Formats: sequence, structure tokens, C-alpha cells
Amino acid sequence: MDDIRVIEVKRSVYESNDREADKLRGELKEKGIFLLNLMSSPGSVLTAEVRIPTCFRAMNS
Repeated sequence: MDDIRVIEVKRSVYESNDREADKLRGELKEKGIFLLNLMSSPGSVLTAEVRIPTCFRAMNS
């Protein structure tokens, strides 16, 4: 436990994820799809997540 090693990160650990996210954003934009990514804490009302897309559909009708 006395040995300490320093690791230098030369590129982002999220590089692959960022590429995939950019690709998905492009595909959704081409199709005119609006995507809202919601995150919540444990124990919160998750059913609100299901109702939101319905509200957006009603607004766009």
C-alpha cells in the first residue's frame, strides 16, 4: 500500500461514448426527433418520465 502509481490519461475515457452520442444526435436530427434524456434519483416518481413524451405529442398535434 506504500507504492503510489500515477497514471497519465492521454485521451478522454469518454471518447467512444462521445462518438456514439454524436452519431445518435445526427440521426435523430435528420429524422426531426427531439430526445429528452431524464435522470432521477432512487425513490423519485419515475412514472413522470413516461408521461412527458405524451405531453410533447399533444403539443405537436
